[in-house]
Amino acid sequence: MDKLKEEKKLLEEEKYNLSKQLQYVNEKILNIEFKIIDLCGKTTGHDFVTEREIGLYGERFTWCRLCNYGN
Repeated sequence: MDKLKEEKKLLEEEKYNLSKQLQYVNEKILNIEFKIIDLCGKTTGHDFVTEREIGLYGERFTWCRLCNYGN
């Protein structure tokens, strides 16, 4: 019984560490995406496209073809 509890504790610690690592990676990805959007706006300028969903009340979406800003 104690061995199983210890194994569970180790797995929970590993899960916590992996969760923190995943959060860190997601934040880095988000920062890079913001840098891409900023660089696109400053260098080439955004190439915006507007599309509408198919259907009676289709929503309109506007996004940049180059960096996916707005998507």
